[in-house]
Amino acid sequence: MTWPEVPGMTTREGRGVLPRDPHVAAVALGALLVAAETHRTALVEAARSVTKEDESRIDGLVDWLGASDVAAWDGGGALRFRPGTDLGDAGARLAATLLAQDVPAASQEAARAYADALAQDTARNPIAPASVGPWPVQRPGVHRVPAVDDPTAVRLKSLIQALDATFAERRAAARLSLLAVLAGEHVLLLGPPGTGKSALARAVAHCLKNVDHFEYLLTRFTQPDELLGPVSLPALKAEEYRRLTDGYLPRAHVAFLDEVFKANSAILNSLLGLLNERVFHNGRVRTTSPLHAVIGASNEMPDGDEALDALLDRFLVRLSVAPVMGADNFLSVALARRAPFAPAESLRLTHDEVLARRAVAATLPLAAGLDEVLLRIWMTAGRANWGVSDRRWAAAVRWLQAAAAWDGRPSVDELDLLLLPYVLAPTPERAAEVRDAVLAALERPESDPIRVLGWLLAHDRVPPTDVDAPIEAPPSGDWTTRMEGRRAQVARLRAALTARAESLAERERATVAAFQQRSFLEGIPAGWSAAVAERRRRVVDQARRLDAYEAQLANAMSAAVAVLAALPKAPRRTFGLAAVLQLQIDDEAPVALSLAGEREDRGATPEGPEASALLTVTGAAFIAFVEGASPDGWIAALAAHHQRGAATALAAVRRRANGNGVPPPPEL
Repeated sequence: MTWPEVPGMTTREGRGVLPRDPHVAAVALGALLVAAETHRTALVEAARSVTKEDESRIDGLVDWLGASDVAAWDGGGALRFRPGTDLGDAGARLAATLLAQDVPAASQEAARAYADALAQDTARNPIAPASVGPWPVQRPGVHRVPAVDDPTAVRLKSLIQALDATFAERRAAARLSLLAVLAGEHVLLLGPPGTGKSALARAVAHCLKNVDHFEYLLTRFTQPDELLGPVSLPALKAEEYRRLTDGYLPRAHVAFLDEVFKANSAILNSLLGLLNERVFHNGRVRTTSPLHAVIGASNEMPDGDEALDALLDRFLVRLSVAPVMGADNFLSVALARRAPFAPAESLRLTHDEVLARRAVAATLPLAAGLDEVLLRIWMTAGRANWGVSDRRWAAAVRWLQAAAAWDGRPSVDELDLLLLPYVLAPTPERAAEVRDAVLAALERPESDPIRVLGWLLAHDRVPPTDVDAPIEAPPSGDWTTRMEGRRAQVARLRAALTARAESLAERERATVAAFQQRSFLEGIPAGWSAAVAERRRRVVDQARRLDAYEAQLANAMSAAVAVLAALPKAPRRTFGLAAVLQLQIDDEAPVALSLAGEREDRGATPEGPEASALLTVTGAAFIAFVEGASPDGWIAALAAHHQRGAATALAAVRRRANGNGVPPPPEL
């Protein structure tokens, strides 16, 4: 066919999304189907030549097609379609996907009108794609459960168990501080005096053996010699300025600096370079420091000093350490009942093991789809003004890679992202805000598949559950044939709903197992559990609605009653009644109808001279009428003064039912 020129497509956050009108979407979809056998670049170019739009405005539909259930990218980069797919099916599925999103109430009517128009526009032009099945089903899974045969990972878990036993209410702080050291990132402990920050830092440092540990309390009067080492007098005699750094911060592997923001300008510049680059300028010699991490402690955040803000940015991980809250933990602390942290020598990690695992971490990729999630978090961070620098973003990814590497996993997966609140939050108090944003980003903007199928059911386009089975054209013929076809489509949707429930249950089991195996996550976040519960509740509600709809399709009488029940209710009136006809299906209760084809729940009873007419018909006869059969015989049987009103009401009922005697499916 010859494609007409169409107006532009719109974009959101730099990516192509919906065209501005359904005709544009229909034309663009048709162009993509015609060019489906080409690779993505050529496919986009073909769509551009038709729509006269730039590449970014076509990307949205291209991305959607590759993620839909009618198309997939094959190994060679070409777009393949399921057998039987045509423009009508692709358009209906896109429309269903749109309606399955959470649309604001004020926009729902417009969204439905847009989707209906798109479905009708594409159905009128049944273009088949250039490339059809068998299509590749590529749904990459997320590696959740780490390997259990990694001896270093097993030792690490034993170390963490010992840390947990020592720091009961500070398990998260202890675990994450250890991860920071293993990842080579600095950590800041924030909390009031006397909350065990020093003990926690010493315990984390004690997890490593054969390493040098340095510890110091900074004050505004601290001199560089105290931190960096004294100046060598013999070197000065030789006219060379050099510090003796052995036993001081530049030669330490793990350091603890208490009251770190009390650092004065005399040592601040050296401290910044040492923390960021692991480099110490010892006179004219630039030496590399073996420093894994500095654990800093402070009672409060810096007060806006620019130099101290730069120091704060060097601490990737920021943790809050509060006083104990539980009664048992209080007694164990107050009565000194808790044994000090003393792990077995065989469990402690060596310097070489840390470096080797860090090298492995640098090679680990993100699991499929996680870059998009990270992009959504990055955009949220910009809107929420978290103030995350580029350096911190790069360090945050290394932090996630380290968590995966020490668990013995081959990639960073979605659960690892739950570690981001501790590195992206400007202050520990805002960690909950970041956690909510991460959880929201993990709830991918993919539509609920059952809601999509529920809308496709209304258009008789539910695909077979077997992806190799061809997609069939909507059933046609009389209402009995279409009713039977609708029941078959409901059975398909039922199978999909069962598979969805099983998938969610399996995902929940896998998530629980994964959390139990994770070394650095203390437990399942409440927000995650709430999202799982909401998905489970939705599936139960969808099953209930589908049960009710199957009952409506059981026979002609139940279908006719359902068609009447789907009519809108008449507006509430203070005076008078609008009912002109009492329509009874078989022996069911009569339904009062107005001239506008609306249900009048307070209609008059069929008694007295002002009563509305009573008309009793069979379910099959009513459905046949809705689909075009003449009601003349019914009208003639009524009293003369009822005939005109009854005929008007029946005509309005047919119009509101769109001439379709098959009951409409419920919203899923």
